Amino acid sequence: QPEDVGCSELVLAVRRALRAQNSGSVAVPRSFWRRTADRGGQLASMLTPKETCDLVAALADARLRWQGDPRATRGLERFSAHASTELGAYTPDQMSEFVWSLARLDYTNEDLMQSLSRAVEYAARAQPAR
Repeated sequence: QPEDVGCSELVLAVRRALRAQNSGSVAVPRSFWRRTADRGGQLASMLTPKETCDLVAALADARLRWQGDPRATRGLERFSAHASTELGAYTPDQMSEFVWSLARLDYTNEDLMQSLSRAVEYAARAQPAR
């Protein structure tokens, strides 16, 4: 499909699994989504911001149950840690999508929120007064 062009194989596989789950043709086990969060987090530094957003959005769409699962939690922590250090690589829309996906997962990361807060504060100070 056109929206799949340029995405990594991991993101493509996750999109296919999500489509199959949403269509009802395949029951994707919850363990798949937990492993995806863990492995995706391990690869966070190699993914583009778009791929990261797509992957975390897919986990949110799949209603990942990360609470109580150390591997999935660790994966989300890695996604958040990488995003907080690479804020400049994300467009405002991508960062909004990323944070919204984490919110849909009911996941918060204090370091990411502080980094975002500082970035917004710097941007507001840089804007000329109206």
